[in-house]
Amino acid sequence: MAAEKVALYGGMMSAIIPKEFKDVSEVREVPDHQHVLMSYERERSVIIELNEMLPTTDTNETCVEHFKELARINLSPDYTLTAIFEMADESIPTRLGQGALIADCSGSQTVNGKKITMEMIVVRMPAVHTDLLITAMSADPTDIPDIARGIAASITVHDWRLFG
Repeated sequence: MAAEKVALYGGMMSAIIPKEFKDVSEVREVPDHQHVLMSYERERSVIIELNEMLPTTDTNETCVEHFKELARINLSPDYTLTAIFEMADESIPTRLGQGALIADCSGSQTVNGKKITMEMIVVRMPAVHTDLLITAMSADPTDIPDIARGIAASITVHDWRLFG
């Protein structure tokens, strides 16, 4: 899958994103705390967002809470979590701040009557009181976990002033 380095948040962050994904902000307004990408050919999307850190201390619980919040926002009448686990990656503290932790939630939600497969990676960044969410979703589950994990593995903060 061909990919390219994409500037996020005005170049203050970057990530390697599959080339099929296009920046949604070119066609509609997107909230400042989100970067939304869409593959129009394959009807799948990726949302990268910066949220205030939830008060929970358990990384897996944080992932579940963010997943449930997304179901609420999507007006999903039902959702299923199939896997939740904390991920170990030695490079995370260097790229995303001291003490960063990462968790992965896999599951599905029903959105507009369609079952959508979702992979949500939550990176807890306590040094800047931020939860970074990377959510890949599609009605076709092919590659969704790999896309989310690939973006998480490549995401880099270039300018910490992004966090205030």
